[in-house]
Amino acid sequence: MRNVFVLALDAFNRRQLERVERASDYRFHPLLGFEDVKLGHHGKIPEIIERASDELERFARTGGSVDGIIGFWDFPVQTLVPILRARRGLPGPTLESVFKCEHKYWSRLEQREVVPDQVPSFTTFDPHAHDVAIELEPPYWVKPVKSAASQLCFLIETDADLEHALAALRQGIERFGVSFDQLLSYADLPDEVAAVTGHHCIAETALTGDRYTLSGYAVDGEVVIYGVVDSLTYPGRSSFARFQYPSKAPAALKERMIASATTVIRRIGFDREAFNIEFLHDRSRDLLGLLEINPRMSQSHGDLYARVDGLPNQKIVSDLAVGRRPEFPRRQGAYAYAAKCYLRQFTDAVVTRVPDAEGIARIEREVDGALIDLKVAEGMRLSELSGQDAYSYALAWIYVGGDSEEALQDAYARCVQGLGIGLEMRA
Repeated sequence: MRNVFVLALDAFNRRQLERVERASDYRFHPLLGFEDVKLGHHGKIPEIIERASDELERFARTGGSVDGIIGFWDFPVQTLVPILRARRGLPGPTLESVFKCEHKYWSRLEQREVVPDQVPSFTTFDPHAHDVAIELEPPYWVKPVKSAASQLCFLIETDADLEHALAALRQGIERFGVSFDQLLSYADLPDEVAAVTGHHCIAETALTGDRYTLSGYAVDGEVVIYGVVDSLTYPGRSSFARFQYPSKAPAALKERMIASATTVIRRIGFDREAFNIEFLHDRSRDLLGLLEINPRMSQSHGDLYARVDGLPNQKIVSDLAVGRRPEFPRRQGAYAYAAKCYLRQFTDAVVTRVPDAEGIARIEREVDGALIDLKVAEGMRLSELSGQDAYSYALAWIYVGGDSEEALQDAYARCVQGLGIGLEMRA
């Protein structure tokens, strides 16, 4: 039996790992709590590293073997994991290769070296400077060099947009900047990158087109792409409506994206770990743009792979963590298609009605394969929710499966109707 420790394990991923345990010789152990790491990291990175290291050492002293360390969440989990692995001599990517994905400026510099035609124009700036001048033509995006879940990311089309974004960035960048700077202190950085701290921002020309996410891993220099997911947004907006698998992208486009992903991953020296890379394809001009590289599997996609392929892709991460070459099924799941859908509200409101646990369970029984993760509670004001993008509020995550795209949409609509979430606009 292989003991694999999961940093900041949450209830949803615990359920996914139960499927992996039944199909493997892995035993998963939580390593620190989700609230401690994902929600309580501000300025506490050294403390978190020491606490996690001590917990692993105590387990080892009782005679247990620490065979692997994994994590599924974004910042700071995905950056802490390689530090903890290195301390115990476990396989995984170098911390510097992880930062070549995580640090948006460093990542763009590396990408520009090998796929320059897919990288938008970009520049960095200090949001606290008295006179911020961004020499890019609108529309462009501004964001911290490190954030998560599209937080503090703003589309700039006018001077007023920039003023609003700068005010929000000045107020909120500490949320990521302090901990990111602490993590950067553990890595060897080029001078050009070291000068751009977690309290800096990046501006880059807006990419347009259909959005796709490639799921893959690298092992001993070989780059493997095992799935492509369609990332669909609400019409006319940047907020995600759903992730849908398998992708409807043409085969030729998939080949172009795979070639680009392979080139970039090899360039940054990322190895012995899973990743996902997001692209946008402008069909009218046949232009491919690389949006970002994430040095982890997308935990949002685990349920999709389980429904279609037969196991969540947490299996791949676990294999890599213990030094194995991944083995993963294909098209052995219960459904031909699967989606993670986001039920959103685009203006602030107070929640006046939500179903109770039995009500949610009833919907899940009535809608074949539905799984609902409710994000709001009665009496909650949406603007008080944490972890939201700049333009919407997520009311629920709804996972569905079906034999066609139409079946997915029907299942989602039935879930939304059954939830019957009540909202009231209040001053």
